[in-house]
Amino acid sequence: LRRDVPALKRLDKKTIEVIGNEREKVLIARRWSGGDEAFAIFNFNDAQMSVAPPVHDGRWRKRLDSAQERWQGGGSSLPRELDAEEREPMRVNPKALVLFTRQK
Repeated sequence: LRRDVPALKRLDKKTIEVIGNEREKVLIARRWSGGDEAFAIFNFNDAQMSVAPPVHDGRWRKRLDSAQERWQGGGSSLPRELDAEEREPMRVNPKALVLFTRQK
């Protein structure tokens, strides 16, 4: 993914934002490069957590969801795409990582 996603390719501390919630055991990382943007949500909790995605505008495509069966997870209910206008909280499975990129 780092080769395919420009926002993940460039390692620059000026183009990353990290928000952690220690009580809920959730970490959100957002990276950008030019017009490309990606965000990852890490749920370290033993329970499913409701998380507001850090989307600003546009449509977003799910690139990785560790809860999917293909990664030996229990299955995921997260959508393949998000629309920034619909800013619904996401239910991220326990001990899971999800990565979305903004579509152009």
